[in-house]
Amino acid sequence: SGSCTSKVCWNTMPKLEELGRIVFAKYQEAKFMTYSRRRRRLRPNHDQSSPKKPSNTDLIFLAESVDYCEPSKKHGSIGTHGRLCNKTSMRENGCPFLCCGRGYQTMVRTSKGNCNCR
Repeated sequence: SGSCTSKVCWNTMPKLEELGRIVFAKYQEAKFMTYSRRRRRLRPNHDQSSPKKPSNTDLIFLAESVDYCEPSKKHGSIGTHGRLCNKTSMRENGCPFLCCGRGYQTMVRTSKGNCNCR
């Protein structure tokens, strides 16, 4: 008869890569908050350049993140001083990321070994 008795609606999640970009962008803009026990609420930290209240979709954090660049016995981190890095990589093994802005020295190594060629 041409009339509809039911309607189906559905949503899809974005691709994982897009979701990762969205979360990372929110992470970079996360707001540092302080919990007030007396008032039982969160309030923006005064050290921030933007002390406005975060929205329901903003990320917040209550404690500073561990600085894995420097050694910390408390957190079990040996730091990144002296680590080998990949000069051409833009990932976590890359020199810009791993050296934490301290700079790095490049070197060329030649090694001799048995290649087990046939």
